[in-house]
Amino acid sequence: MKVQIISRTLIKPATPTPPHLKSFKSSSIDQLAPQAYVPFIVYYHPNGDDNENDGRRKRLQKSLSEILTLYYPLAGRYIKDKQLVDCNDEGVEYLEAQVSGKLAQILQGELKPELLNPLVPNAMPSATTPLAFVQVNMFDCSGLAIVLLFAHFIADGISATTFFNAWATSCKAASINEVIHPRLDLASFFPPKENVMPAKPPKNPGAPIIARRFVFNGAALTSLKAIAKGSACDSDQLLTKRKPSRVMVVTALIWKALIAVAQAKHGHSRTSMLCHSLNLRRRTALPIPDNSFGNFYMVANARFGGDRESNVELHELVGSLHDSIGNVLDDCKKPQNGDDLVSMMTNSLREVDEELERGETDIFMFTSWCRFSVYEADFGWGKPTWMSSIAVPIEMVGLQDTKDGDGIEAWRRFTVEVRNEGPIVSRKLVKPSTPTSPHLRSFKTSSIDQLAPQAYVPIFLYYHASNRDEIDGKRKRLEKSLSEILTLYYPLAGRYINDNKVVDCNDDGVEYSEAQVSGQLAQLLQEEVIKLELLNNLAPFAMVSANTPLALVQVNIFECGGLAIGFLFSHIIADGIAATTFLNAWATACCIRGINGVIRPSFNLASFFPPKENIAVVRPKNLGALIITRRFMFNGAAITSLKGIAKGGACDSESLTKQQPSRVMVVTALIWKALIAVEQAKHGHLRPSILCHSLSLRGRTALPIPENSFGNLYMMANARFGGECGDSESKMELHELVGLLDDSLRNALADCKKPQSGDDLVSMITNSSREISEELERGETDVFIFSSWCRFPLYEVDFGWGKPIWVSNRPKPVEIVNLMDTKDGDAIEAWVHLNEKDMLLFQTHPDITAFTSQI
Repeated sequence: MKVQIISRTLIKPATPTPPHLKSFKSSSIDQLAPQAYVPFIVYYHPNGDDNENDGRRKRLQKSLSEILTLYYPLAGRYIKDKQLVDCNDEGVEYLEAQVSGKLAQILQGELKPELLNPLVPNAMPSATTPLAFVQVNMFDCSGLAIVLLFAHFIADGISATTFFNAWATSCKAASINEVIHPRLDLASFFPPKENVMPAKPPKNPGAPIIARRFVFNGAALTSLKAIAKGSACDSDQLLTKRKPSRVMVVTALIWKALIAVAQAKHGHSRTSMLCHSLNLRRRTALPIPDNSFGNFYMVANARFGGDRESNVELHELVGSLHDSIGNVLDDCKKPQNGDDLVSMMTNSLREVDEELERGETDIFMFTSWCRFSVYEADFGWGKPTWMSSIAVPIEMVGLQDTKDGDGIEAWRRFTVEVRNEGPIVSRKLVKPSTPTSPHLRSFKTSSIDQLAPQAYVPIFLYYHASNRDEIDGKRKRLEKSLSEILTLYYPLAGRYINDNKVVDCNDDGVEYSEAQVSGQLAQLLQEEVIKLELLNNLAPFAMVSANTPLALVQVNIFECGGLAIGFLFSHIIADGIAATTFLNAWATACCIRGINGVIRPSFNLASFFPPKENIAVVRPKNLGALIITRRFMFNGAAITSLKGIAKGGACDSESLTKQQPSRVMVVTALIWKALIAVEQAKHGHLRPSILCHSLSLRGRTALPIPENSFGNLYMMANARFGGECGDSESKMELHELVGLLDDSLRNALADCKKPQSGDDLVSMITNSSREISEELERGETDVFIFSSWCRFPLYEVDFGWGKPIWVSNRPKPVEIVNLMDTKDGDAIEAWVHLNEKDMLLFQTHPDITAFTSQI
């Protein structure tokens, strides 16, 4: 099913918004909502007349323009600093797309939710991003799929549904006279506040997210209600006297299954919390009109204790849900002013944040759109035949009605791990062979560590097959030497305490797993195009919490005797060079059977860069779209050719270095050039962009920092293209981009030598990060994040059975480009992580097809 955008425009209100309505204050509840966009898709059967499509398209656009005169904030732009919408009538982005295929292929086939993603536009919050997007998808059969993508920070699901129905009503009646006008005064009840933290999205451990749709029909729901009601008869925890609702029994059943999944993963029963959204309309003591537009909901938290081994029963979970909802509804009626109600909401969110931070409780996020009136949205060609969500990259469960209103569709988004039919055969914590001394028990992280992403980074090392009889010996040597090397790298065996910005060097250990892989290593490495998703199986996934190990190792043993060692480390306490140094130290200890030949690390970076309060972290952008990873090989001949093009094209340029550009520089510039072209194709014009590339600071500052310092010691150097007077498409040449990269590197390196104190250097690094944050916020400049591991000595990691035959990355759920060496050191592998639509454009760009092979 191919989706081609055929038109893109901004739809403005039919009548300009009056000056006195130009500023729409968001409420403090809006501030608590996730900083994200929420999509839904509404499908309409073919009407049997292809000629009517032109009329439909005109009616949709005209009526959208008219309804925006009532819902004028949706046509504005959000100013985050002021917590308001500038109702400037810039418009809602409106796209039309032609879908090759019939609507019945979606409605009657075995649906894979990720196939629906191309029907939906991508958006990231910024000062210039529209607050609503519409995409009208036209199928070959004349069926329609209308998408509304709305900013959650100004509207919840009920508000968005009400808007959608109002638009449909105005389209069908060709007038807005029949539409109930929305009230836009929630901020008068809940004024915006300073320093309100929005709800954190469900944690993503870095694993790929897939979505699956489960339908509970009416008969199944009746059966579940009877089970829940009947089993509760003898329960001391009295269930509601009424029969439990459809939503309650479905939620409880899914929760029961999730508890079992967590128990199977961890080997024991765990405490869990189910967080479910609860509409507050007509449920408070405040005189809030029914037609108020904005966010007006809170999250209710239900708990299940993990202090027993017996299976949890459905009626118990229904009871917990019922109690949590009943308690919240009772509590909501108590506050007599908005501030008290918002405090209650904030406390509920804080409870979830604290549990996420501790990491000892499983958190399951649920949202229900049941009884929302989406199936009433009739634009004049009948009511919808279906409504759907899409595969969004966060773990949560979404519930919605079936068309008949009796059943429920559950959309479950979850991480997936495919195991190559090879189970984990052992899992343990490997502790330092000698206990860490009491005076070393607290390891302070540095302020540069604070700037690093709160994430885990994977490295995979692959080793040729050897005699199967040697495997046991290798396994024992790996485990023993890991224990020994941890006596030198003892912080890796500790646990991070976020509040104190320290590692508690408590010797809890590094997680160490062994896995048996059914298959040959050659099967993985010799495929024409390696299936990158299979690499997800070769190391665990981890989420940052107070009891998650700071390093995890998985030794994968293939049937042929080949090995793949997956190493996962916390970026909070180490950068790529520090992690590579640790791997080489471990290998040396394994190879010579001891740590005497290992250079001891220095753990004093915090003495140069003491931790600070309130340091903001810049993260690679995640648009809520499906992220695709592709691996592109630039071989030696291609790189030589690129260097020649860059050097030759720059003969008359003053911006390029007089030296021949490096491998990394020309590959980075070429990928940047292709990414600029992708954005140009999307937006219809050339846009300014910033390329942010990581730069190691080891040996590059005026500070006396030891070379063997362990931790994060890098910064982001920013190269800019465009945005200045006179820039044109003619400047998008390879040598120009190489020149911009070279200038940014030289300037950053020169600046790094100036600071005479750690505080001054951190200020410089922070300013660089702030520059990116501001550009991301404004949304007028494309920001591309690059990281290079070229020249890292990963191919030197020899545990005693030879050097690696390959070193790899794995797919990531964020947009970033990673560069890595090949074994011969002449070529470069580019691991490109992009959203699905951008990847289609990127991989077919003429320069990418000319200079790379996809592997």
